[in-house]
Amino acid sequence: MASALPSRVEGIDDNVTALQPEQRSLWDALTADPRFPTMLTEAMADAVVVTDEAGTIVFANSACERLLGWRTDQLMGMPLDQLVPEAAAQTLASQRSQTLQSGATGSAGEGQDLILKHADGRALLAHLSIGALSSTGRTLFVGLLRDQSQTRTLRRRTDSSQQTDALTDLLNRDAFLHEAQQVFERHHTIWPNQQSCMLVLNINRFRDLNEQFGIEVGDQVLKVTAERIASNSPGDTLLGRLSADEFAVVVSLPPEESMEQRGQALLSAVSAPINGERQPLIVSCSVGVAALDHHGEPAQDLLSRAQIAVRMGRRFGGSRVDVYSPEMDEEIGERIVLTQQLEQAASNGQLYLDYQPIVEMSNKELSSAEALIRWLHPSLGRIPPDKFIPLAEEEGLIEQITDWVLDTVMAQIAAWGDRPDAPKRVFVNCPAGVLLSGALCPRLASLSQEHNIPLHRIGIEITEQTAMRDVDLAAKEITALSELGISVALDDFGTGFSSLAYLQKLPIRKLKIDRSFVLDLPNNARASSLCQSIVGMSKGLGLEIVAEGIETDEQLSFLRGIGCDYAQGYLLGRPGSPKALIGDEEEPSDAAG
Repeated sequence: MASALPSRVEGIDDNVTALQPEQRSLWDALTADPRFPTMLTEAMADAVVVTDEAGTIVFANSACERLLGWRTDQLMGMPLDQLVPEAAAQTLASQRSQTLQSGATGSAGEGQDLILKHADGRALLAHLSIGALSSTGRTLFVGLLRDQSQTRTLRRRTDSSQQTDALTDLLNRDAFLHEAQQVFERHHTIWPNQQSCMLVLNINRFRDLNEQFGIEVGDQVLKVTAERIASNSPGDTLLGRLSADEFAVVVSLPPEESMEQRGQALLSAVSAPINGERQPLIVSCSVGVAALDHHGEPAQDLLSRAQIAVRMGRRFGGSRVDVYSPEMDEEIGERIVLTQQLEQAASNGQLYLDYQPIVEMSNKELSSAEALIRWLHPSLGRIPPDKFIPLAEEEGLIEQITDWVLDTVMAQIAAWGDRPDAPKRVFVNCPAGVLLSGALCPRLASLSQEHNIPLHRIGIEITEQTAMRDVDLAAKEITALSELGISVALDDFGTGFSSLAYLQKLPIRKLKIDRSFVLDLPNNARASSLCQSIVGMSKGLGLEIVAEGIETDEQLSFLRGIGCDYAQGYLLGRPGSPKALIGDEEEPSDAAG
């Protein structure tokens, strides 16, 4: 790059009379070299930029390139005003004008902190000080740019070590909200036509992950998640960790990128498996996005809306991106109230159990039963399990509810006593967090003593998804249950992973064919072949087979013919009260099973 700096500057070359002859000789040699001005600026750590009277860049050193991301040849000829916000550009123009009118050299106005636009679009905080010099009848303006972002970060950490999260090194909630307000101001100044927004990312079922794998693994997940968010965030993005499993991002979006796209990019970045000590960890997240409504809006308001969007997404299973809309307020408000009511539902007598018979295929005699939880709300009526069970899992109530179910089932078995028409065993659905917590076996043993019933009267049903959360740990817990005499059945088989590899590892005794396979029997050839394959495979593993969802005699006959051991479905008995199950009550509950 040819030097755009003058080889002689008026008032400098003549001001060397105080030098000793040896130093004067060195000075004369240096100034005689036309490369000296460029060599001098290239040796500086700070960025140096020189403009003409109009503010057009005529020189930039290599530090400029490192700071701003533009190549030096790209900067040459670029108006300095293009790199700063409009207000700062007006101030610089005014300073140049005043200097030119006065003819003064030296400092041209006071130094100032301002925002610079990096080549990749992000914003930089820098300090700019400008001086004027005269050469060959022209006035040039020399600007010294110093990156302030690191200085600012160090100052913030020195001022208060409480502002950052020790684990992830991200801002904590209070510091994030304070900083967010300033970031919104910068975005408004630099990109007034771009959309500023806040994204909130929540790790799904993080509490279960902590309980299942331990706090150290949970910390690893948090660190990796924070790193992935940071490495996949655009320039001038603010990051924070708001709570145990919740992160937040503030970003300004270019016109070509929507909030949904930014949310999906974030979701994809954090959803890849994490290398765990025992096995890859599958971590899913939910993202909520809210747009800044108006300049000056409090960051807390934006955060509240983004959190509402996250909760709405979790209502539909999570692992998705939801953009806030005003209609969500009412729905989430209802959900919060429903959660509070669910927490008190058992003590208020609103929860109860229906029992659906499981009969022997050969003679249709009652063998066992499945306990199905119901919620009779005082004003909303019957609330379906597929609505309140996910709610309980998301809001941390599932352990409490499962414990209530186990206690209630044990009490009912004790009430039946040794009646010959009572089921030999009652199966209870067990969520992943409960099975893998390590607390299930001790709790069942305690309840067995409390109600004075043998443990073989209880059975546990788990789903494929539960087993796949951690196959080795699931196998360990199932083995412990089996050693207590508790039968474990794999529910909804065929709807999840259906892998022989994991099935061989699990010491289960029963396998339940999902109702979706039974629905089209026996006329659908594909469904028929699948059921035959499942039965054949299970028999080879020594498992007993239960077919769910049987509603017709034709289905029952087909399943009996291919070797199913037990049957469950409306044809054989709807879910009903304990009395209805053993024939003491004519009308069973009309709730769906």
